[in-house]
Amino acid sequence: MSQEPTSSLLLSTGQNRRLRYAGIGFFAGIGVVSLAQNDFVAAAHPYGPFVAAACGAVIAIVCAVFALYTIRCPNCGLRWLRWSIGNRPANDWLHWLYRFSVCPKCGHRAN
Repeated sequence: MSQEPTSSLLLSTGQNRRLRYAGIGFFAGIGVVSLAQNDFVAAAHPYGPFVAAACGAVIAIVCAVFALYTIRCPNCGLRWLRWSIGNRPANDWLHWLYRFSVCPKCGHRAN
């Protein structure tokens, strides 16, 4: 299996933007959760920290689920993000996702 970054299947199918935006949204949600612990949020409203933490958690979860279910092979429907997290080493799944050129299930190739 070729692992050349110029022929990445994720890039050739245009799904790298989905992964990027989902990652940005996920970390933005985590940031909102961490901001909920600050005193200025509690000073604004008694339920402020709870609301901010809940909203941040929902944002992070929605973005993660979006990425897990929408980044897939156009040929066989294999969810690449789920496959890479489950089948690649913990220190390699994201790197592999940006470099792979052949679908592990059906053999669909990058153009």
